Amino acid sequence: MRTPEHIISINGVPRSGTSWLGQIINSSPDVAFRFQPLFSYTHKGALREDSTAAEIMKFYGDILHTNDKFVLQRDPNIHVGYPEFAKNPQPTHLVYKNVRYHYLLEGLLEKIPKLNVSDRSPSVRRDP
Repeated sequence: MRTPEHIISINGVPRSGTSWLGQIINSSPDVAFRFQPLFSYTHKGALREDSTAAEIMKFYGDILHTNDKFVLQRDPNIHVGYPEFAKNPQPTHLVYKNVRYHYLLEGLLEKIPKLNVSDRSPSVRRDP
């Protein structure tokens, strides 16, 4: 499976509604939603401010194909009551949510022009 054409990053601060927004988006069968991958043990440190475009795209492929229960919202100690949605085997959108690591956004936007950002914090803006 290749990385979907559309990559969307939801960014915000804790308790700002990013999980709620993520669940709405996750309800689409065409979305592969990933929950805070950089905060997981599996993907921690996968991106840096100086990550290359190739490293960033590898990260997207890694989170798309991850088995990490935290990232997939299947950790029974954390994701209690999270719904499971029917999914297409070839998603058209990769969407991930972060409430940390905002310092990485400038480099991601610069190196991956197809990245779309949904920002729920006042510190990061992308001009249309």
